[in-house]
Amino acid sequence: MSTTVKILLYSLGIGASLGALHYFDLLGAYPSFAWVCFLFFTCQTLFIIAMAGMGERMSSPSGGVSVVLGAMGLKFLFSILMILAYLLAVKPDTMIFIIPFFILYIIYTIIETYHLLQMRTNAVKKS
Repeated sequence: MSTTVKILLYSLGIGASLGALHYFDLLGAYPSFAWVCFLFFTCQTLFIIAMAGMGERMSSPSGGVSVVLGAMGLKFLFSILMILAYLLAVKPDTMIFIIPFFILYIIYTIIETYHLLQMRTNAVKKS
């Protein structure tokens, strides 16, 4: 099974969990932010894995590392911009709205790191 399909299956499970939490009104005062974060991190993880796949095909190992580090830097930058945009657009009353962001950030970082390490292990085995 390809990495993209695995990530989409993980995201399906995470989305089902969010759906259940939303159904039981356990996502807090700003459930829309949890859904925005979910879509954001799903797309971002797929993007980083795709970038790592491109880096894997580069002739020099340092080029591949640069691609992955660049993608991780963009993840950080886009994450901050997403939070700022939500703050400016919605103006939440409390900072508790950010908890789903951190939970999803940790979950998707674990998924992303696992698959990046798998890609690296497979690349070493091939060479």
